[in-house]
Amino acid sequence: MGTRARKTIGERLRRMVHRPAPNVAELTGDTYITKADAAALIACRVKKPHDTERTARDRYRKLIADHIQRGLLATNGGMLRVGELGRWARRQWPGKFDDMPASAVATISAAHAVAKTGRIYALVVPGNLADCQKEVYRLATRVRELEARIGELSPDAKRWRDCKATNRRSAKKLRRQRRR
Repeated sequence: MGTRARKTIGERLRRMVHRPAPNVAELTGDTYITKADAAALIACRVKKPHDTERTARDRYRKLIADHIQRGLLATNGGMLRVGELGRWARRQWPGKFDDMPASAVATISAAHAVAKTGRIYALVVPGNLADCQKEVYRLATRVRELEARIGELSPDAKRWRDCKATNRRSAKKLRRQRRR
């Protein structure tokens, strides 16, 4: 049986000390940083007065993870592009990240943004005429599919609205009867 050295309290505390946030002046829009560094960068600027450094970093790390999961923030192998992070941070906290590099356009397509979030927040326009025509044709086909689906669902929606109105009238009748 081998002997294992126990860590002293000082060694454990040293491990808990956080690295300083990255210096914005050294970052370019194409630089990649970890989610932990991104959370530290955000926490040092928008930390709430009652939060400790650890609590603030944890809060913003969770916010970043949530926005990544919802498709509002793009990653590349778990790393965040500083330009994308800057664009997102400027939208979240106006005026706090004006000195941070920000990309003008997100690196994901509009179709991907709609599929992930249900709304377009970034639009990447195809670069040439042929790609634009393909995209227009694809979107026109999608519109026709959705219009056909609306036609299929309209009778069900009308029945649902009628049923809802009937239930509302019945509930009002019951309430009036109870009051008597």
